[in-house]
Amino acid sequence: ETAAPVFTHPPALSDELRQRNGGEYIFDVEWANYQGREPAFIEALNRLSRVNLDTTLHLAGDRDWDLLVTVFVSPDRLQHCFWPYLDPDFPKYDAEAAARYYPLAQEHFAYLDECIGRVLEALADEYTTVMVMSDHGFRGVYQQLNLDDWLAQQGLLKYRTARQTALKLVKKLVRPWYRRLKISNITGRVRGLSQAADIDWKRTVAYCTWDQQQGISINLKGREPYGIVSPGDEYERLLTEIQERLQAARHPETGRPLFAQVIRGKDYYQDDLNSSSPDLVVLPGDHLRVAAPRQRRMFESTGWATGDHAVDGIFVAAGPHIRQGDVLDDARLIDLAPTALYALDLPLPDDMDGHVLVTAFDPDRVRDHPPAVEQRAAGDYAAPDAQLSAEDEQTLIERLEGLGYL
Repeated sequence: ETAAPVFTHPPALSDELRQRNGGEYIFDVEWANYQGREPAFIEALNRLSRVNLDTTLHLAGDRDWDLLVTVFVSPDRLQHCFWPYLDPDFPKYDAEAAARYYPLAQEHFAYLDECIGRVLEALADEYTTVMVMSDHGFRGVYQQLNLDDWLAQQGLLKYRTARQTALKLVKKLVRPWYRRLKISNITGRVRGLSQAADIDWKRTVAYCTWDQQQGISINLKGREPYGIVSPGDEYERLLTEIQERLQAARHPETGRPLFAQVIRGKDYYQDDLNSSSPDLVVLPGDHLRVAAPRQRRMFESTGWATGDHAVDGIFVAAGPHIRQGDVLDDARLIDLAPTALYALDLPLPDDMDGHVLVTAFDPDRVRDHPPAVEQRAAGDYAAPDAQLSAEDEQTLIERLEGLGYL
């Protein structure tokens, strides 16, 4: 995928990067277009990584910086599609195809290792702390579940009798739900928005809040635009009932649990009841993913996308104050930002999620320089509760499209 005309700040940087890359800047690979063309897919990923590497070295090489963050997205794209060639324990493992394509994957991973080495060689010195991390791991899947349809099957969500798909009507019905449903690019996601518009909110007690459907919210009075569930005892009873049903749910063909975990949102998030966080978070069961609300049936094949995100990722650190050879058993993704702040000798906001991974650092360093906490005044970085104008909304959409989010 190529970037929009302006995809950086400052705007002039867009042309500079585009000129360095033959007139266009590639920020992603549309992997769905490469099904059945695995060698071409790997070459596209190699090209994408070369752009990542060149941009990192160019921007950091002649600029004064304290913190550098660069993202190589190709491992994600590769594992989404190549899982039947990577994991012999996967039920859909294809040994014949793996003999052809596993070496290509290994070559790409070796190239990524080279990219990291070149970044370190060019930019790191004895005073630099380096952290390599993933925002998730991977696992094999071959079927996806529409959770809204499961809620409807349970009688917790009601669809309208006549489904209305006209975009103009969808926009009108869904506009009050933008923030709650977390749906972006209203024009580009007609089917997902149509499903939201198809919901009869006056008879629905629970619905999926995220486009990827891994969060369930109660249709709560005073929080939702058309809430029907009362806060207090009714809310708690319903939440417990849904959690128990989810935990008991089994796949109709295999009999295996549909969900590995069902977690209360309040145990995951610090937000209060009126926040946009879901009330329940689900982690899918073996070889199953919870899909976007745009599929036609409750259960569908994942197609070529046989790899999906897993909870456990990786974290590797090295530097002047990092302990060598230790293994961190309790590291979490939300701990990495506080840890990076500590490595920069910066205080942590008192309301920040996560904690510093102090066991990653030399004990003497932690003893002499314990993590500092800075109290933040209420509203220091609170988002303004204001409606975007049509012009501002279009500008936001264009910028998100330029970054590849839409």
